[in-house]
Amino acid sequence: MKLFTGLILAALATSCNANANTTVYSAHRCDAPNKVYRTDGSVANPNPSTTLSYWCDVPNTGAVYNVAIRVYDANPSKSLSCSLYTYAADGSSSVLQNQSTTTTAVGGYTLTFTNVVNYADASYSIACVLPESYSGQESKIFNYKIGN
Repeated sequence: MKLFTGLILAALATSCNANANTTVYSAHRCDAPNKVYRTDGSVANPNPSTTLSYWCDVPNTGAVYNVAIRVYDANPSKSLSCSLYTYAADGSSSVLQNQSTTTTAVGGYTLTFTNVVNYADASYSIACVLPESYSGQESKIFNYKIGN
């Protein structure tokens, strides 16, 4: 019994240590030409006829291993999509990964980017396209977290 309890405690300690360097950032750090901030800390797209793109800066705090962004997709016929970009020291950029919600389910999602490839002297950002609002409901970004 003591061995079993010890294994469980060791697993919990390892799990906690793996997440010790995770930082959560408010969506208010994200920017867009026509940004719409909400008092709950989110950014939204209230427009029923056009999408709205937001860029979220990933602060340079060392190697990035995973990124997760919490979103709400209010449009049942269009998906909300996000891309994680890297910028090399020479200014060139490339998309590392793309994630999106399903087009048939309205609701909250966590879009996760894992196994991020780290480059020396690189910086990162997240670009999200929020679909049009639907029946008065807005698609939103709530926050994003960086694991390093």
